[in-house]
Amino acid sequence: MSQPANLSPGTIVRTAFAAVTVVAVTLGVLLDQRWFAVSGLCGAVWILWDVIAEGVAAPLGRWTSAMLGGEGLLDPAPPLTEDDVVRLLESHLEGEASREVQIQSAKRLVELYRARRRHPSHALEVIATIRSRFPDARELDDLEP
Repeated sequence: MSQPANLSPGTIVRTAFAAVTVVAVTLGVLLDQRWFAVSGLCGAVWILWDVIAEGVAAPLGRWTSAMLGGEGLLDPAPPLTEDDVVRLLESHLEGEASREVQIQSAKRLVELYRARRRHPSHALEVIATIRSRFPDARELDDLEP
């Protein structure tokens, strides 16, 4: 069993104008030449439909959708690399971040230094730094030196 074609409203309108144009040309050849005027009119409306639909309505619709969806006209930000994440987490430890942010940043940095970067010495430095700042933090108990 075959699936039905995905018919958009634009496809339906184009098909209708094409069919009427072909029928009008055929009637112009067989019956009366005034049908050629009808075929020309339908062809003109067909072309005008394409120009308006593809050149005006579609871009305006995409723009409106982007604005309502919060995307705006700016290009999306590039994804963060591992180096970007490490720099961000290190800046949380060096800056005036809250206690929770510093502890979570330290835990993530230790994980990155151990598993991804293979720098256990850097991981030990982070653990020592964060333990010296917050010796009573229970969240640090799962960090092994």
